[in-house]
Amino acid sequence: MPGPRLDLAVPPATEPPPATQPPATQPATEPPPVTIPPPASDPAPTADPAPAPAPTGRKKPRPRGRVSLTVAARTAIRPVVHHGRSLGLVGTVRAALMPRRVLIQARRHGHWRLVARARPNRSGRFSIRWRVKARRTRTVRLRAVAPGVARSRPLVIALARR
Repeated sequence: MPGPRLDLAVPPATEPPPATQPPATQPATEPPPVTIPPPASDPAPTADPAPAPAPTGRKKPRPRGRVSLTVAARTAIRPVVHHGRSLGLVGTVRAALMPRRVLIQARRHGHWRLVARARPNRSGRFSIRWRVKARRTRTVRLRAVAPGVARSRPLVIALARR
């Protein structure tokens, strides 16, 4: 429902134009400003409304680089790791702005938990030794996360029983 209309009277072209100077007896005053009240309900639709963004649910951060994580060559000879033994992990970070830390996370009980931190060098390489502390599982999933840059694909490591 549109708001109230305001009729502005326009003098016809046959009338003489109004005097530019007010009479000397009256002080010069400006007419009060015309205010239009806001509409009571929805505003009138515009000619070309902008489309609303479609809801996508959870927004994924856009990667600003690349992070990789692999098993060190010395550990890769033995593909199976025992509980309590250390595991060598190496990786690289490729980003315009190098992060100060790379977080190593393990998947436990359905969540990614922080297990170690590494510091990349100038070329973006990092290495770390991580002691395996998983007793009741047969595999461990690890990933490297460079905050503000990206995260690596999960690395699956088989664990041996004693």
